[in-house]
Amino acid sequence: MSENLQTSESVKSYFATTDDFAGAMKNDDKIFLYARGSEPTVEKFNQMIAPLEGKESAVSFASGSGAIAASLLSLLKSGDHVLYNQRCYSWARHLFKNHLLRFGIECTEVPDDDFENIISYIKPNTKMIYVETPTYYFFKDLNLTNLFSATKPKGILTVIDNTYHGPHNLKPEINQFDIVLHSTTKMICGDGTAMGGVICTSHALRKKIFTDGLMSLGSVMTPATARKMIKGLTTYKDRTLKIADEMKALITYLKSESRIKRFYYPWQLNEKNEWDSHPHAKFPVGLLSFELATQDDVKIKKFCESLKRIRMGVSYGSKEALLMPSLIFAAKGSDLHFPSGMCRLSIGEEKGHAVAEDIKQALDQC
Repeated sequence: MSENLQTSESVKSYFATTDDFAGAMKNDDKIFLYARGSEPTVEKFNQMIAPLEGKESAVSFASGSGAIAASLLSLLKSGDHVLYNQRCYSWARHLFKNHLLRFGIECTEVPDDDFENIISYIKPNTKMIYVETPTYYFFKDLNLTNLFSATKPKGILTVIDNTYHGPHNLKPEINQFDIVLHSTTKMICGDGTAMGGVICTSHALRKKIFTDGLMSLGSVMTPATARKMIKGLTTYKDRTLKIADEMKALITYLKSESRIKRFYYPWQLNEKNEWDSHPHAKFPVGLLSFELATQDDVKIKKFCESLKRIRMGVSYGSKEALLMPSLIFAAKGSDLHFPSGMCRLSIGEEKGHAVAEDIKQALDQC
């Protein structure tokens, strides 16, 4: 048998017999041989999150981007065709529009508004459909009505980036995806101190992704990170439900503020101050976008820089409220259009009324 060195966090196991050593080499996706593979603390996290997403198993990575890349590069080959929705995460889109093409993988971008007609985009060589819903930055729900009836009979793999909704949140009738992946950096971690990613899937697909997506590419989650993700996962639902309550005050304010042109949020607050049922998810989360009424870049910058409680920065899911203004995308040269007055806001664990007050006082400065 191997000597389990989980407590000392060694990068390897020791073996008393050559047979044990050979067995570990053969089953390195199940037995702790080397920390790039089936490391005990990381496996504990995998075993915790997989059933929350209704899957048999999971495999974790150093980042959400690592999980995305592994799912694509381990399951697609030259000559294959993959479909993806237009407004998916920017670095996923970069993979589709740049890297996969270099490997002879055909990629087609499906307009978000036409996703219900997904069957019309399928070709004889289509092997995968990759979705992120709600969509990146605009948080529009994709119409998934025809997705599974179009893919299941043809054996086309379906992948969802479920970072926005989070674990144990997709309704069963929606969660028919072959792969559910997350950036665990966001709400699963919950405090912005660790980076990771995870793929939840079947045993068979996990084996393939483990060999060709984790061991070969090496985007490994560390045991220290896994411990943080385990802790975050145990508190995720309670934290998110509290945030959902705080979002009510923020949404109420945004609806009434004339200096906000519109806001983008997948949930509707009804007259009883309760959340209406959502087509895909069970409970709301703390991330939305809003568009300032002004299109004056000077005033937009003044607004962003006048915020006191809300901080500017990338990512979301930390304890603090975080704002990402769309005008920063111009510096990077994005080919997707974003209104210049658009801002993405993560409420964090702040009080909704306090975030609303901060937005109001920043607007007053403009």
